[in-house]
Amino acid sequence: MTIIDGGLKVAQGLTIQSDGLKMTGGITVQSQGVRSTGGLSVSDLGMYVVGGVSIETGGLVVNNGGIYLTDAWIGNGMAVSGDKGLFVNSLFESKNSVYNFGVTGNSVFSSVTVVRSAAFRTGGNVYVAGSLTVVGSTNLQSSARVYSDRQLKTNLLPITGALDKVSRLQGVYFDWIKNEKSGLEFDEKRHVGVIAQNVLDVLPEAVDRKDGGNYLGVDYSAMVPLLIEAIHDLEDQIEDLSAPLKEANSSKDVMMDRLWSELQSLQQEVTRLQESNQWLQQEIEQRRKELELLRPLPA
Repeated sequence: MTIIDGGLKVAQGLTIQSDGLKMTGGITVQSQGVRSTGGLSVSDLGMYVVGGVSIETGGLVVNNGGIYLTDAWIGNGMAVSGDKGLFVNSLFESKNSVYNFGVTGNSVFSSVTVVRSAAFRTGGNVYVAGSLTVVGSTNLQSSARVYSDRQLKTNLLPITGALDKVSRLQGVYFDWIKNEKSGLEFDEKRHVGVIAQNVLDVLPEAVDRKDGGNYLGVDYSAMVPLLIEAIHDLEDQIEDLSAPLKEANSSKDVMMDRLWSELQSLQQEVTRLQESNQWLQQEIEQRRKELELLRPLPA
């Protein structure tokens, strides 16, 4: 079915079996949603679906106007190139995708979003109100930023005993398990990290529950303040240990100055004695000569 102008309005749902549906004037479905086995292409005004949309084989492509979904399951990927982005407030899942999952407008995700194989690309801002799980590495061109303004915080308390807490944590190398029972997928790379149960005993604020409470997760960034305060504690300990040494060094400097002064005095005294000895030697020689002159001549 092809509709060139004016669009199509359906009150009780629309089913396309094979050839797909192409429109240049937009499509509005109010109650029963849209189900297509041959793909669905909207090239102008975008698509607004209240009753949900299910695309089984052909994927969904929107060239302009963006897409708004209140309930969606996408089996073959999705691309949105309009400036209105993508809004999802229910489960969105894209797996075995042929195309990259791409959005150029600002997008909002208010529940769980899963993209299993294709890359997720967006040219606008992405807002996730629910959880977001990434299997594999996350590449960022700039650092991730978290709200931390003093104006947003209350009940501030210092972290005490930080160095002791850090000493109770253990860093480990590990590999992820294979064939996890609930279907969680992990990579096969060697990793370094901590054990959530260990962190729970030391810093429970950095631990939360994942996968319906089956597993524990660690907020690694929440451990940074603990490390900062542990460094401060270590600096204080170093200062306490170095204070007696500084005092000893100061006393040693005073003693060295006194000894140096005494040495200089002794050197001056030795010089004076050497000069006196030289004068005495001269006096003795003079007296010897005088005695020689006074000695009587032999008969």
